Amino acid sequence: MPQPASLATELFVPTLRALSRCGDEVQRRAQETGLAILAEHGIAIDSFADVAERVPFAVAIELLENAVEVSGDDAFALRSARVLQHGELGMFQFLAGSAATLRDSIQLAIEYMPLLNDGVRLELAEAGDVAHWRQHPAQGVESPQVASEYLMAAFLAGAGHMLGTDAPPHEIWMMHPRPRHAAAYEEVLGAPVRFGRECNAIVLPRIALDVSLATADPHLLRVLRPHAAAQLVAIHSTQPFLQRVRALMLEHLAEGATLVQLAQMLHMSESSVQRRLRALGTSHKEVLDDLRRGQALSLMTDLELNLNEIAFKLGFRHRSALHRAFMRWYGCSPSEHRERALQSEFYRFYRG
Repeated sequence: MPQPASLATELFVPTLRALSRCGDEVQRRAQETGLAILAEHGIAIDSFADVAERVPFAVAIELLENAVEVSGDDAFALRSARVLQHGELGMFQFLAGSAATLRDSIQLAIEYMPLLNDGVRLELAEAGDVAHWRQHPAQGVESPQVASEYLMAAFLAGAGHMLGTDAPPHEIWMMHPRPRHAAAYEEVLGAPVRFGRECNAIVLPRIALDVSLATADPHLLRVLRPHAAAQLVAIHSTQPFLQRVRALMLEHLAEGATLVQLAQMLHMSESSVQRRLRALGTSHKEVLDDLRRGQALSLMTDLELNLNEIAFKLGFRHRSALHRAFMRWYGCSPSEHRERALQSEFYRFYRG
């Protein structure tokens, strides 16, 4: 059985501060009811003093819905996330903020989102002059309205800190129907909001992805990335089967890391492997694509490798397959991606 989705306790900091600003009575009630919810689920309040602790996603939602009720403000989830301060989300926020450009930052967020919340999957889609930074619930995870509101507002607040300005996106997409407090959305989020869409998304001009971050710090990025990767492994280690699958496929990536190969190495039938992966919310195809995308970024920094060699190391039979993958992942060709990277301070520092 897959592990239930969970959140880092750091995500609660803005909510707790927002509640403290609602007056003594609201704060008292929030503390009493919040402690009761935690006690009901066997979670000690001491957990929140340790940023390495995590809380089940369902418990986090219950706490957030309780905060909305106690505050008396239907838009509390939106407003509380917008008071997020720089650095409050710890490793994740510093890592994403140290990237050279907004595009680099979003790619880091996509890779390391499980550090904050493994119940959400991020995606960047680029088409024409527009980019969509999408947020999807992980498979098997229900994402209620308050969770969507909180995450969207937190992402916009975090982006504002990194950019050094509150540059509004073109528009915001939300999956849930138009709520009764819809008027608060544009007020808090600073952009037109469309409800009932297929996913939550921040819609922005594609050119904005190349804007340099005010918080860019290549030295900090190089220091933090291995620590973040280690934390990510620790989180994923709660799913040892998936970890073993990823390790085996990575080892045989150049050979194609096919389902047939994987099943043979695991001494399982192909259907059994797929069934186990589906139970964990993924598939052989998705794991392979994720591994290729992660390895591609690393290989592209090695100028001694040409694109044919990179395609081979990623298990693609032809360079054209690498080209199609890059267009799907990043909206540009491998050559364009490498040229863009060459011009970034992050790339120059990474190459040392």
